[in-house]
Amino acid sequence: MKNRTLFRLVSALLALVLLCAASAALADTVVTLDDDVDYDAGYTRISWKVEGDDLSKYKVYVEATDNGPSPQTKFLGGTAKNSKHYVKVTNMIPGKSYTVYVTDNDGNILAKRDYDMPEPEIFEDGKLKDTSIKISLEPRRLKKGDQAKNAKKIDGFSAKEITKAVEKDNYLYGVKYSMKMPQLGHERTFFLTLAFESPDGYLMVVSADDITYEYVARGYQTIWFYILGTDFFPEMYKCTEEIPKGKYKTYMFLDGMLVNKNKFNVK
Repeated sequence: MKNRTLFRLVSALLALVLLCAASAALADTVVTLDDDVDYDAGYTRISWKVEGDDLSKYKVYVEATDNGPSPQTKFLGGTAKNSKHYVKVTNMIPGKSYTVYVTDNDGNILAKRDYDMPEPEIFEDGKLKDTSIKISLEPRRLKKGDQAKNAKKIDGFSAKEITKAVEKDNYLYGVKYSMKMPQLGHERTFFLTLAFESPDGYLMVVSADDITYEYVARGYQTIWFYILGTDFFPEMYKCTEEIPKGKYKTYMFLDGMLVNKNKFNVK
């Protein structure tokens, strides 16, 4: 009994020493986020200064704020290594407000700051404008584990069905996102950003990547995703514990410029 008591005491003292050591290390590292962020072509550069001991790794999290009553998820935006004091993230969109967190590798918050993103510029690239690109949405469902091309068209979204699918982890819901592009004189590559927003303001970037539109001599070309946004409903449910009914918004940007706002309904 005495040995067991002594072991517990030693363990408690060791844990206290480790905690104090970690706190002291954090106290020797002071991080200050810059006053502004730099948004360019779909990427947001977040920078900070460090006083004291530099760390080998910093993590940056992004959380939407002032966007309605819905709780929001802190999404990992990026990781900086080797004393680099900036990251470029793709999950901040124009016209929205965010809280940015810089943490150490264990998740301890070193700095926190609120930022208002600039209002979106309307897309224009030579003769190609936002009104030139036609967007259409089609509700779809995909059995979890299947390839995206096997997604099935459905009549519409049901909050009850989506909730059941998320809880059972058997089906994914999203939209077939189609972009009809007019005649182009040469091939063009843009950085495409797509975001979904719930009726009560839950916001998430569901796609951020380069997309290439090929040269078309005449007529139109259509580029589509078989199913887009399959992570949106599970992430929202994990954060808010509900799938709200109502009108959901979608935002599309090319090189950071607004191309389209659209809506889909969940009954």
